[in-house]
Amino acid sequence: MFRFVSTCFIVVLLAVSMVYAGTTGNISGSVHDSETGDPLEGATVSLLGTSVGSFCDAEGNFQLYNVPAGEYTLMISLIGYQQLQIENFHVVPDFTKQVNVELKPQSIAMGEVVVSGERALIQRDETATVRVTTSEEMQNMALRTATDVVGLQAGVVRDAGGAFKTLRGSETAENESGSSGLYIRGGRGNEVAFIVDGVNQQDPISGATTTAINNNAIEQVVLTTGGFNAEYGRIMSGVVNVTTKGGGKEYHGSAEMLTDAVAPGFGADTYEQNVYSLSLGGPLVPGNENFRFFVSGEIRDMGDREPRNAVIEPFEVRTVNGEKVKFTNDGRLPHNSLEGYSLQGKLNLDISPVMDLELSALGSENDFEQYIHAYKYNMKHAPEVNEDNLSLAARFRHTLDPKTFYTLSANYFSTERFRGDGVHGQNLRDYGRLSNPGYNDNYDLFLNGDIDTTEISRDEFGNVSGDEGHVFADYVKRESSYIGFKADMVTQRINNNEIKFGVEYQRHTLRRYHDLYPEQTAVIGYDENGEVQWRRSYYNPDNPTTFQDVNSYGIELNPDKLKQGIIEFQDVDDGPNGAKHPITMSAYLQNKLEYEGIVVNFGLRYDYLDAATDALRNEERPFAFGDSTKFDDADLTDSKAYHKLSPRLGISFPITERMMFRFSYGKFFQQPNLENLYVNYDFLSYKLEQGGYYFPIGNPNLKPEETTAYEIGLTRQIGENLRFDVTAYYKDISGLVQVKNQPAKPRSFASYRNSDFGSVKGFDFALKMRRINHIALDLAYTLSQANGTGSNTQSQRNNAWTGEEPAKSVSPLDFDQRHDIKATVDVRFGEDEGPVWGGIQPFENFGANFIFTAASGTPYTPVIVHNEVTLASVSTVPDGPINSRRKPWSFNVDAKFTRDFPMPMGDFQVYLWIENLFDARNVVRVYESSGDGETTTFLSTENGEQFATRGPDAVEVYQDKERNPNNFSKPRMVRLGLVYQF
Repeated sequence: MFRFVSTCFIVVLLAVSMVYAGTTGNISGSVHDSETGDPLEGATVSLLGTSVGSFCDAEGNFQLYNVPAGEYTLMISLIGYQQLQIENFHVVPDFTKQVNVELKPQSIAMGEVVVSGERALIQRDETATVRVTTSEEMQNMALRTATDVVGLQAGVVRDAGGAFKTLRGSETAENESGSSGLYIRGGRGNEVAFIVDGVNQQDPISGATTTAINNNAIEQVVLTTGGFNAEYGRIMSGVVNVTTKGGGKEYHGSAEMLTDAVAPGFGADTYEQNVYSLSLGGPLVPGNENFRFFVSGEIRDMGDREPRNAVIEPFEVRTVNGEKVKFTNDGRLPHNSLEGYSLQGKLNLDISPVMDLELSALGSENDFEQYIHAYKYNMKHAPEVNEDNLSLAARFRHTLDPKTFYTLSANYFSTERFRGDGVHGQNLRDYGRLSNPGYNDNYDLFLNGDIDTTEISRDEFGNVSGDEGHVFADYVKRESSYIGFKADMVTQRINNNEIKFGVEYQRHTLRRYHDLYPEQTAVIGYDENGEVQWRRSYYNPDNPTTFQDVNSYGIELNPDKLKQGIIEFQDVDDGPNGAKHPITMSAYLQNKLEYEGIVVNFGLRYDYLDAATDALRNEERPFAFGDSTKFDDADLTDSKAYHKLSPRLGISFPITERMMFRFSYGKFFQQPNLENLYVNYDFLSYKLEQGGYYFPIGNPNLKPEETTAYEIGLTRQIGENLRFDVTAYYKDISGLVQVKNQPAKPRSFASYRNSDFGSVKGFDFALKMRRINHIALDLAYTLSQANGTGSNTQSQRNNAWTGEEPAKSVSPLDFDQRHDIKATVDVRFGEDEGPVWGGIQPFENFGANFIFTAASGTPYTPVIVHNEVTLASVSTVPDGPINSRRKPWSFNVDAKFTRDFPMPMGDFQVYLWIENLFDARNVVRVYESSGDGETTTFLSTENGEQFATRGPDAVEVYQDKERNPNNFSKPRMVRLGLVYQF
């Protein structure tokens, strides 16, 4: 639960924190007389509802610096001239908005002129690829989240429901190497920073982003896919910068309901997906525009959170207690629900015309179930997941003079995650058995009366059902948080130069508890006399809370409670297995030079990265410095700290009035996922002394990963409404983390090394057409090639397991999508617009948005046909080079139809949102032996024919196991939305 109490903002103001991204932009331009063309010195330029304003100089020029990103009304006035207001005026973080206007003398025209502002088709100070999507555009589009918006951009590959995960074993293991689901320009999924109001939302342990934000709270989404400035660090592929809405001079708000209950009326299934949201903003005190607020909230309730377009035929299994046991399918996946909510708030305080304070908070919680096909007949024990996120931020801005200001920022971010058995949840005690630990049977497997009643024998068909009644054998709790500080200063005292510099500090607190075999807990057992005794196997006799199969730090079982048979966790802050506190510090200097249309962005960034923990003195002889028969403190030393310099250069200049050329170069470093740096040293000692199953050990001395990126681009404006953009890019990547076997005495072990490398080259084409005759168009095409020695940190786990040499040559990466086509078409009619039929305008205030996507298949490694679905573990035999074959192309169309009904006190909208309009059945994962998403073809082999003799239902059972719905994308989904805005 969120700790939204009054002390939160006090803590955030006093705590040291770090804000990770730019949240302000600039406005510059000129004002002239419409008749004579003379500059209008002294004209006032201001943003309504704020204290931001300035005057034109003798040449009619003006500049507004340090403007918070968002939508405004720009007002320009001068005595003797007609006042001009530009509405829907958008300011983008880190960029300068150009506006040149002419005012008419009042002798010619009276009153004021109100116009709608449009973003320039060419952003003249853009030296890298940047894509901006406003809240208005998001509301019109057939999508809902910021991640969906980013996935539509050129150079971005979206992971369609685990498409880049290997089928074998991936469903039952905790995926700790998390990602955003976005792969930008050939980078791994953890190389994307997701920032909301300046706060990075990434979990530093896994690299994943799980924060959920209310769609109606988003002001704009800015994606930078390369060449980002020196202000942005510790990220290598892309930055998603989300700005939330703020309060204005007038009260405004919205209420929305979204449901798929209407789906059957349109020939689609209902998945019980319902979303409710509210928002409200305006002056904190009526009539006082200096104190403004905005709050929003969203509730999510979904019976099936990720439906799949797969047909699962039910069939009879066995007669149990005189009844036939069937698996029924009504178009929904069982055990795949979600309940969650998001809360967001922002408070803006204009202390004086030159000082303002902004406080913001964002929190979300998601509790959901995971459908795992291996648990089809044991679905209640499939995993449940809980995710909590909270970020608090404070930002103080002070303008020293019209050309200089500084910003002090503070924030706190925390994320917590649990994943475990769907029945026993976080109660680790219930994972154990009354009988011996590790014993497999079909009856009375678990504590608390959890009795298996099915009669499918595990021995009869192999591991078809995942040992029906079997506990989910992976228990993970993790908590991570950080506090920090950032200070920036921007000045334009030197003509044509904008100099920005700043410092950052960040301190993390990490806690993690990972029980690899919780089903062997067996906290209670009985001796031959029936007396209660402890049966759990401990490794360290000096620490009775250390189980031999637990890798943890910063959190352990309470020993006093454990002696009473009670499972209770407690924090551990000291010792080699205490909480981890990595530290990062950085400083940057950025200079933007603008001269006669030429823009040069040059920056230099310094990063200090310290894991701040213990490391092995000698990995080849871990026990060499103390007792040679066991692990002790003498075998440890301080981990290494790293210092990195990152130069950045971006240049843009006009070729003609409507054509711009740009170039960027940069070095980018990123700290590896922190889960790859740390290990419980009792667990490490156990592995070194006893050996056993494969499990990679964290390496505190991992170096930062490195990318060198180059980009050239050309932007051409055609007429007043059309723009095309061509970009070519190349990335050289080195030092990526990969698991590797480490020879050692007394036993070798698997650990992480900076051994992976690769390269990416690509070509992006983007076309944008402003609305012409009610139609607007966005088109993006990407041709790219991403090669490397590993797609994730576990790509070479088989080599590490068997001790074989790792791959030294590159091959296509799992997310190498050669061709990617995306198009958005928006048709919209306003008030009194549209064709007239029979005296009425049926399309008045009507809109339709269509999103078309087509993508070539990603690669996979072919293997010899084998029993791919029922064997618990198997060593495959390759049938070709790594990732030498491709999955089929995928095609999809989403649509959204809206109708607005203007009302005296606001606007009411009804919309119909249809995903996968044509119900395309796209394959996202295939069996490596067949290249097919439905069958392995194993039953047609000699071994498969023998398998078919194992009982009357053997073939049906096997085929049922093959038909994994997770191999397919979503089906047609129809939702009805009702929105009221004022």
